[in-house]
Amino acid sequence: MNGKVDITPARSITTAFGEDFVKERQSATGSKFCFDLEMKVSKMKTEYTAALTSVVALNAGQKLIRCCRNDPEIDPGCAEKYCRIPMIVPQMVFPFIAECQSKGRTVGRVWDCLSSRHDHTRCCRNHGVSPHCLPFCNAKGAVPTDMVKYAICVAEFDKYRLCFRSYLTHNPSIRGDI
Repeated sequence: MNGKVDITPARSITTAFGEDFVKERQSATGSKFCFDLEMKVSKMKTEYTAALTSVVALNAGQKLIRCCRNDPEIDPGCAEKYCRIPMIVPQMVFPFIAECQSKGRTVGRVWDCLSSRHDHTRCCRNHGVSPHCLPFCNAKGAVPTDMVKYAICVAEFDKYRLCFRSYLTHNPSIRGDI
């Protein structure tokens, strides 16, 4: 190889530290430097990938819990009790509202975590949600609050839950999954 040290394996190192730095170290210590540094960079990439994978690997329920717990505007007691996918059932809607509506912005912020403020209309239609209740599926806007007009829609919460859960399974929560 005409007496020169091959720096091909050091391309990512060169990018990170600069060509002069790499050439200096290679001439001083030979290719062992490149190997050692490449191993350190490889280990860092592996650790970073593992950390990233752990966030991606969260299931929908875990994402919902983290979203609620990491939001300072959600009452911790309400988050603990209601920010769980199994709690998104028709019989829990009124107790949730009764217990949590007086606790600042908790109800709206929990809804944001549940719905991801995403338009689930297509999913809701596919699950047979009544056209009258579709406003609950399009969570990009304000959630309907007229419980007299929309009382019948409480019965659809199992269907909303399916759509919310499906979305959270494949996407990060609205507040991220940190």
